[in-house]
Amino acid sequence: MKTISTKDYDQHMSKQKEGRRAKELLKNSANSEKLVLTVDIQSFLTCPKVLAFQSYYKLKLQVHNFTIYSLNDKDVQLYVWYEANSGVSSNEFTSCLIDYINNIPANYQTLVFISDGCNFQNRKRTLGSAL
Repeated sequence: MKTISTKDYDQHMSKQKEGRRAKELLKNSANSEKLVLTVDIQSFLTCPKVLAFQSYYKLKLQVHNFTIYSLNDKDVQLYVWYEANSGVSSNEFTSCLIDYINNIPANYQTLVFISDGCNFQNRKRTLGSAL
């Protein structure tokens, strides 16, 4: 296990606090014209949950869950798919976001997405091209 220096740790914690403050400011700025959303992918789930050793590798599927949460009204939209339908590239997340955007009320003038730093769901080029 790799350890980090005190300087790097302090820097990381400072950025974490800064991110939380920014998120709180955005949350407080949500109103009838500004929709603020958080997006995240849950660690893949395995289905079905099997305890028998020999069945483990033969039966399990990876199930993906991409969540969009509205800080305005606490509404949640889940996009769920399994590995045979699609993967977990930026294309899948962009498709989910575009579907969500196409179904939001027209009164919103500003749309803000808050996401963690997970690389495969934050491919700016793919999402930027789609928008």
